[in-house]
Amino acid sequence: MKKLIFLPSLIIFLISGFLNISFGQGQILSVTPNMVNPGQTTDIIIRAQGTAFKSGVSKVNCGSEITVNRVTVNNTTTIDAQITVSNSATPGSNNITVTTGASTVTFNSGLQIFQIGNKVTATMIVTPVQTMHLSDFDPNNLANSPLLFTVKVFNDNKQRTLRADLIISGQSSGEIGSAYKVFSLSASNTISFDNRQFDKYTVSSTSNPAIQTAIQTGALPSDVYRYQIRISDNNMNDTLATAEGDNFIANNINKPELISPGNPFYSDPVAEHVKQPVFQWFSQANSYDFYLYEVNPGQKSAAEVANNRPIYHNTSPIVGTSMIYPASAAIMQDGKIYAWQIVANYNGTSGATTLASDLFWFTMASSSLITTNKTVAELKVIPDQITLGAGQSYKFTAKAYDLKNDTVSITPTWSIIPSDGGGIDKNGNFVAGTTPNQVAVIATYGDFTDYANVTVTSGINLTGSLDAFSLDQFVKQLFGLPK
Repeated sequence: MKKLIFLPSLIIFLISGFLNISFGQGQILSVTPNMVNPGQTTDIIIRAQGTAFKSGVSKVNCGSEITVNRVTVNNTTTIDAQITVSNSATPGSNNITVTTGASTVTFNSGLQIFQIGNKVTATMIVTPVQTMHLSDFDPNNLANSPLLFTVKVFNDNKQRTLRADLIISGQSSGEIGSAYKVFSLSASNTISFDNRQFDKYTVSSTSNPAIQTAIQTGALPSDVYRYQIRISDNNMNDTLATAEGDNFIANNINKPELISPGNPFYSDPVAEHVKQPVFQWFSQANSYDFYLYEVNPGQKSAAEVANNRPIYHNTSPIVGTSMIYPASAAIMQDGKIYAWQIVANYNGTSGATTLASDLFWFTMASSSLITTNKTVAELKVIPDQITLGAGQSYKFTAKAYDLKNDTVSITPTWSIIPSDGGGIDKNGNFVAGTTPNQVAVIATYGDFTDYANVTVTSGINLTGSLDAFSLDQFVKQLFGLPK
């Protein structure tokens, strides 16, 4: 029985609130940046939970000395607001209030106004990134790496040589690495730098689970990743300022893709010749539930069939992405139409969730497919598993066998799941996509289907000794930090 091991393919970056804030319904989680100075015009990102922000309806209030120039509602829980602080604004804490119709949420002391020159202060703006793979980073030109965050340091009324220390850590995986930058700053002046402009970077532990996962898959595992900055004098004696920000990285959760037996409901049901067929699907979940329905006369839509009572449902979760129909289950009768569905069980950072596949249907039949006077009894894709780098190609073959296990000459139809995982032509020539993914290469002939599991990596050689690919260099690439 084949088992697909799904590796993270698409990583989504979102800004979340600070970890020391309790998550409840209808509340603001974070404001980034959370420090501004008199006379400054800047954008602030407001992140919330349990809200229903609406474009053209939601209004932002930051206090009487701050003008809100523009409000852009990105989604129901995120607002990008441009603000201008009055030149005569009084240093101190301001509440942030968002009003949407009759609903109001307030973040007490969410925005600090400070006067440049009074003390050394620092702010961090985390840049949201939709996707990130190891292939995004060019080790020969790290300046072109993605922008993850920007730090701004405001000096007091003294000429100083300062040091910025960065710690990158995951809520689950712990500290990943650290970096530092030394710079001089004249009195009452400011400096800005980002994740690509540190002097030196050090990996905390080469055995860190997040690093090991990224080496294997080309992508970071799901976690809350925190960037923490400490500003001190160059001797590191006194902490003068701190700043921090978070990125929440979550793998895409997609519904299972059914492979065989059967067809989607927009096609006629195909014939299934085996009383105990092997059900195959493609997914990234932790476990699965299987449902088999008998299609009643006159039923033509999946929605109708899904309301039927299942004639079989597994009693314990299925691990893996295939299942042989049990001999102890209800016997499928020749001539009748059946439909099946998979429900995927995910354990994500936000808790357990489920996602159902579409339905496939098929007709139970006892006949086999005849070609050139030989009966096709089995179809196999060769090889059944392979690992390719992004953009690499491979020619798959499909072999058919008769009841005597002799080969039968056929011309199969080729396809892939997911559709953006690469491309394949009519001869089985597969070209991997440009990002790490898990792809099913499927061959179909008549009513028979088989597939191969393709693991698409970033294309960087991650095997062998550390000399072949330094873990230090890996993390520098991953976070866009120089050598």
